[in-house]
This record gives sequence, structure tokens and C-alpha cells, in this order.
Amino acid sequence: MIKLEFNGWKIEVDIAQTKSFYEKYHLITEDCSCHYCANYLLACDTFSLNIMGLFQSLGIDPKKEGEVFQHFQQEDGLHFYGGFYHIVGNILERSIGEGQVIDAIDGILFSFTEDCSLVPNKFTTPTIQMEFEMKIPWLLKEDYRK
Repeated sequence: MIKLEFNGWKIEVDIAQTKSFYEKYHLITEDCSCHYCANYLLACDTFSLNIMGLFQSLGIDPKKEGEVFQHFQQEDGLHFYGGFYHIVGNILERSIGEGQVIDAIDGILFSFTEDCSLVPNKFTTPTIQMEFEMKIPWLLKEDYRK
């Protein structure tokens, strides 16, 4: 495991184990056929290098496994999404409370928690969860809003 620090929090992550899981797992849209998940999947291809670097530094493929949901559409047309991904690792030190936003990279707010939800049966332990919130455009050709 390697140690990483984010805004005063210290975590250790087994990147190889996490990445190995995501390489074998299916796309988010294979569990859900809603427009919001399909739109998120398309948006993954538009993430900045910094956001992709965050996911890669944790061994996560953002198109797979996670739980993704849209909170609401903003007045500017962007959609405010939330969700989480699982990581093989531990939280070593917290500088703030469990689940509170610890950092932002190019508009993605993220935090870590040991209180994990919907962990796949075959996911390696110990497990922590990275939770996120971000704004993304509507990219699907279909407009569900009509």
C-alpha cells in the first residue's frame, strides 16, 4: 500500500488491487439504464487531466462499479451529480469529520469514509469509499426533459 495525503487527511491505498478490480468489473450502465448514468458515462471522457489523475492515483476507473446519481439541474444547464467509488485501503488520519469534503480538484469535491455502501461482493478488503460531487453538462443526444 502507498500513503497519500489530501488536505490534511492521510490514506493508504493498494492501487494495484483497486485497479485490478476495476479492470474486471463492468460499466456503470450495465447495472442501470437510466439517462443520468448514461450521461455520466459520456462525461467521463471529458474529465480534465487533473480529475483523471485523481481517479488514476487511487486505481479507480470512473466508468465502472461506482454509484452515481444526479441531484438536480442548475439554472446554467449543468447537472449536479454525486456518487461514490470503492478503494482498497485505509484512512490513517482525518483532519476533519468523517464524510466531510476534504478537497476540490477542477470542480470535483471529494471526501473519504470508512462507512461504505453497496460494496461489491468480490471487492478486496480493507475498503474505504471516495465520495464525490461535481457539475457536468448534458451530453446525451436524447433529451429526457422534453
